[in-house]
Amino acid sequence: MEDVMKKAFIVIIVMSLFLAGCATPPPQQVQSTETLNRWLEFSIAPSRIVYNGDIIMRSTPRADGASLWVYFDPVLIADAYFYHITLMHDFGWRRNNEGTWTATRSNAHRLQEGVMYVNPSRRVAIYIFPVRQTFDVFRVRIVHD
Repeated sequence: MEDVMKKAFIVIIVMSLFLAGCATPPPQQVQSTETLNRWLEFSIAPSRIVYNGDIIMRSTPRADGASLWVYFDPVLIADAYFYHITLMHDFGWRRNNEGTWTATRSNAHRLQEGVMYVNPSRRVAIYIFPVRQTFDVFRVRIVHD
Protein backbone atom coordinates (compact mmCIF):
# COMPACT_ATOMS: atom_id res chain seq x y z
CA MET A 1 0.00 0.00 0.00
CA GLU A 2 2.89 2.31 0.73
CA ASP A 3 4.30 1.82 -2.79
CA VAL A 4 0.95 2.77 -4.31
CA MET A 5 0.84 5.94 -2.19
CA LYS A 6 4.41 6.87 -3.20
CA LYS A 7 3.65 6.30 -6.89
CA ALA A 8 0.44 8.31 -6.66
CA PHE A 9 2.29 11.11 -4.90
CA ILE A 10 5.03 11.13 -7.58
CA VAL A 11 2.41 11.14 -10.36
CA ILE A 12 0.64 14.10 -8.71
CA ILE A 13 3.94 16.02 -8.38
CA VAL A 14 4.92 15.34 -12.00
CA MET A 15 1.47 16.34 -13.27
CA SER A 16 1.55 19.52 -11.17
CA LEU A 17 4.96 20.48 -12.56
CA PHE A 18 3.84 19.71 -16.10
CA LEU A 19 0.66 21.77 -15.77
CA ALA A 20 2.52 24.63 -14.13
CA GLY A 21 4.93 24.69 -17.09
CA CYS A 22 2.00 24.92 -19.51
CA ALA A 23 0.47 27.95 -17.83
CA THR A 24 0.43 31.05 -19.97
CA PRO A 25 2.52 33.91 -18.64
CA PRO A 26 0.80 37.22 -17.94
CA PRO A 27 0.61 39.40 -21.06
CA GLN A 28 3.45 41.86 -21.39
CA GLN A 29 2.48 45.44 -21.80
CA VAL A 30 3.56 46.78 -25.18
CA GLN A 31 4.50 50.45 -25.26
CA SER A 32 2.61 52.36 -27.88
CA THR A 33 4.81 53.51 -30.74
CA GLU A 34 3.03 56.87 -30.62
CA THR A 35 4.39 57.61 -27.13
CA LEU A 36 7.89 56.17 -27.67
CA ASN A 37 10.16 59.12 -26.95
CA ARG A 38 13.52 57.74 -28.00
CA TRP A 39 15.56 57.76 -31.18
CA LEU A 40 15.39 54.62 -33.30
CA GLU A 41 18.19 54.03 -35.82
CA PHE A 42 17.79 52.89 -39.43
CA SER A 43 20.63 52.65 -41.96
CA ILE A 44 19.64 54.34 -45.23
CA ALA A 45 21.67 54.95 -48.39
CA PRO A 46 21.88 58.65 -49.33
CA SER A 47 20.43 57.87 -52.76
CA ARG A 48 17.10 57.02 -51.09
CA ILE A 49 16.70 60.54 -49.71
CA VAL A 50 14.18 62.49 -51.79
CA TYR A 51 12.52 65.85 -51.23
CA ASN A 52 9.31 65.46 -53.23
CA GLY A 53 7.09 64.16 -50.40
CA ASP A 54 7.41 60.48 -51.36
CA ILE A 55 7.90 57.96 -48.57
CA ILE A 56 11.64 57.53 -48.01
CA MET A 57 11.42 54.73 -45.49
CA ARG A 58 8.80 52.34 -44.11
CA SER A 59 9.75 50.43 -40.99
CA THR A 60 8.63 46.89 -40.35
CA PRO A 61 5.62 46.77 -38.00
CA ARG A 62 6.51 47.22 -34.35
CA ALA A 63 5.08 45.19 -31.45
CA ASP A 64 1.90 47.29 -31.37
CA GLY A 65 1.37 46.82 -35.13
CA ALA A 66 2.47 50.35 -36.05
CA SER A 67 4.85 51.13 -38.91
CA LEU A 68 6.88 54.31 -39.23
CA TRP A 69 6.78 56.16 -42.56
CA VAL A 70 9.36 58.89 -43.17
CA TYR A 71 8.97 61.61 -45.80
CA PHE A 72 10.12 65.17 -46.49
CA ASP A 73 7.92 67.98 -45.21
CA PRO A 74 9.15 71.52 -46.04
CA VAL A 75 7.40 72.89 -42.94
CA LEU A 76 10.16 71.29 -40.82
CA ILE A 77 12.98 73.24 -42.49
CA ALA A 78 12.56 76.11 -40.02
CA ASP A 79 12.86 73.69 -37.09
CA ALA A 80 15.78 71.61 -38.40
CA TYR A 81 18.39 72.93 -35.96
CA PHE A 82 15.97 72.68 -33.05
CA TYR A 83 15.49 68.96 -33.69
CA HIS A 84 19.19 68.38 -34.33
CA ILE A 85 20.07 70.01 -30.99
CA THR A 86 17.34 67.93 -29.30
CA LEU A 87 18.86 64.76 -30.77
CA MET A 88 22.33 65.76 -29.60
CA HIS A 89 21.09 66.55 -26.09
CA ASP A 90 19.19 63.25 -25.92
CA PHE A 91 22.41 61.44 -26.88
CA GLY A 92 24.36 63.18 -24.10
CA TRP A 93 26.04 66.11 -25.88
CA ARG A 94 26.05 69.86 -25.18
CA ARG A 95 27.40 72.69 -27.29
CA ASN A 96 30.31 74.45 -25.60
CA ASN A 97 31.45 78.07 -25.88
CA GLU A 98 33.58 77.31 -28.95
CA GLY A 99 30.55 75.95 -30.80
CA THR A 100 31.68 72.34 -30.75
CA TRP A 101 29.95 69.45 -29.00
CA THR A 102 31.11 68.09 -25.64
CA ALA A 103 29.96 64.83 -24.09
CA THR A 104 28.06 65.34 -20.84
CA ARG A 105 28.34 61.69 -19.81
CA SER A 106 30.81 58.88 -20.38
CA ASN A 107 28.35 56.84 -22.45
CA ALA A 108 27.33 59.66 -24.82
CA HIS A 109 26.07 58.17 -28.09
CA ARG A 110 27.95 59.28 -31.20
CA LEU A 111 25.95 60.03 -34.33
CA GLN A 112 26.58 57.65 -37.19
CA GLU A 113 26.69 58.71 -40.82
CA GLY A 114 24.15 57.22 -43.20
CA VAL A 115 21.66 56.69 -40.39
CA MET A 116 18.07 57.94 -40.10
CA TYR A 117 17.28 58.70 -36.46
CA VAL A 118 13.50 58.46 -35.91
CA ASN A 119 11.67 59.72 -32.84
CA PRO A 120 8.05 58.48 -32.98
CA SER A 121 6.60 60.70 -30.24
CA ARG A 122 8.09 63.85 -31.79
CA ARG A 123 7.07 62.66 -35.29
CA VAL A 124 10.45 63.66 -36.72
CA ALA A 125 13.45 61.93 -38.23
CA ILE A 126 16.96 63.24 -38.77
CA TYR A 127 19.23 61.85 -41.47
CA ILE A 128 22.98 62.25 -41.05
CA PHE A 129 24.63 62.35 -44.47
CA PRO A 130 27.89 60.47 -44.91
CA VAL A 131 30.99 62.42 -45.95
CA ARG A 132 29.33 65.86 -45.85
CA GLN A 133 28.45 65.43 -42.16
CA THR A 134 25.32 67.50 -42.65
CA PHE A 135 21.76 66.57 -41.77
CA ASP A 136 18.18 67.01 -42.89
CA VAL A 137 14.94 66.69 -40.98
CA PHE A 138 11.93 64.66 -42.10
CA ARG A 139 8.36 64.05 -40.96
CA VAL A 140 7.33 60.73 -39.39
CA ARG A 141 3.87 59.29 -39.86
CA ILE A 142 2.71 56.39 -37.70
CA VAL A 143 0.55 53.94 -39.64
CA HIS A 144 -1.39 51.11 -38.00
CA ASP A 145 -1.75 48.26 -40.49
